[in-house]
Amino acid sequence: MTAVLAMLFDAGDVELVEGITDERNMPSIRLLERVGMRFLRMQEAMCKGEPCTEHVYSIARTHWASRDG
Repeated sequence: MTAVLAMLFDAGDVELVEGITDERNMPSIRLLERVGMRFLRMQEAMCKGEPCTEHVYSIARTHWASRDG
């Protein structure tokens, strides 16, 4: 995930990356938080015909550039 974010921010005009995951997917939530993404909001969605709640995270180029490590 860190390599993908580095590629997006270093090789292009990308200013913001969003990550969206089901609220029940704790491993994905922990990964998004570990790479420095910040929680933005919850949103209702449909997954395989079932209602679910998604967590939306983001990281801006400026935050990525200023992070430790």
